[in-house]
Amino acid sequence: QDPYEVEKTWSAIAFQAQGLEEELSPSDAAEILRAFSLAGVLGKYEAARWSLLSVLQKRGRGQLKARKVVDLWAALDRADVADEASVEGFFKDELLRALPRRLQDGVEEGEADDADAGPEAAEHEPGTRPGPKNTSRNWRRLIALLEASECSNEQCLEVWRDMEATALSDDAGVKSLSTNGMVFALRSAALIREVVETSEGASTASGGSSSSSTSSSNNSSKSTETEPDEARAAGDPTSAPFSSTTSSSALAEAFVERLLQRTFAQARWLDGWSASHAALASAKLGASPRKGYDVLRPTILQRCSLAPPESVAPAKTPSRRSATDAESQTSSPALRQAERVAAALAAYGVHDAEVRDRIAPWLLKPLSSDRFASLARDLAAAGLSDSTSPRIARHVRARLRSSDFRLAARGSEELLLSLTRSYARPGDDE
Repeated sequence: QDPYEVEKTWSAIAFQAQGLEEELSPSDAAEILRAFSLAGVLGKYEAARWSLLSVLQKRGRGQLKARKVVDLWAALDRADVADEASVEGFFKDELLRALPRRLQDGVEEGEADDADAGPEAAEHEPGTRPGPKNTSRNWRRLIALLEASECSNEQCLEVWRDMEATALSDDAGVKSLSTNGMVFALRSAALIREVVETSEGASTASGGSSSSSTSSSNNSSKSTETEPDEARAAGDPTSAPFSSTTSSSALAEAFVERLLQRTFAQARWLDGWSASHAALASAKLGASPRKGYDVLRPTILQRCSLAPPESVAPAKTPSRRSATDAESQTSSPALRQAERVAAALAAYGVHDAEVRDRIAPWLLKPLSSDRFASLARDLAAAGLSDSTSPRIARHVRARLRSSDFRLAARGSEELLLSLTRSYARPGDDE
């Protein structure tokens, strides 16, 4: 088809969607949003997207099936717009209905879960709970629950355990996942690790310390330090993706190892969205740079939108634009991909000058204070400084001194001081 005619058709649909905002049903609005996302044009028609999301906010609560809510979130996530404030509240409430029925409030213990288990529910042994199929759809549901819903950590861990057990019992489970399903599973594993480490850190902090517990923790920490180091020295890309303090019931290293290996094997076929997510998630899961980042790097350079588009004008002065204007001008998939790759560089501890220098010009754009600080911090960890890029470092110093940034950074003085030191000129007083 003629690309001009295709673009003309999408423009006409977007125009009609805006005009029919008050007449569209929530189901129709969701289907149009998914169609725009699948076509890769959802970010291009911002006004139409806001109109369709407004339909869901006003009339969509309780009107869509849980499966459609998950599919809609995944479509918006694929377009990097799922975390917009205009739709965040909608998904927080609606995604709770996507939990397995035994985990939802108001469901009696022992009620059937056949609505969540799928066709294999009829074949499970009597007295056992049917598990979920290891499909891309179920991984899509888990990542939506983890990132966008208000479900508790215990509920998410329960869903994860079911998915993990099914994957480990089926050797072909991971291999049969689609590319999107593989990325969703990898992101879920990284988020579950954070959930477990956070909960265990909180329980450790709340517990009292004694001499015996101190000595035992010292012994366990010594073994933790030696074993992973020996494994990494052997060149294993997925050695010890979880620390020895992680609950074995919550996380299985075998499944994560299998998932990482499949991701790295498929690296050359990933697109920019998948590659940026895979790089960040694998770094969080402890993959080594040699076996993880080096494999993903060619795909990142070739397919990720790292540099800012020319249409995004640079900020003339650090305090000239409001945070809302900054977000509207830079809320693009290119920025989201650049942020993920920058965070992956920092997590891997890699100083890749070529990738870093492509991302660095985003710091010259009118980013909000939070996104500017996060990106500047990650790029500094990847080696960006006054010695490597004097022009960008000069702009960062000016932005750090601006009144709007200092106002937004109240309560984050340590981050402000760290950025000031990272981008200081050689010889400047700290």
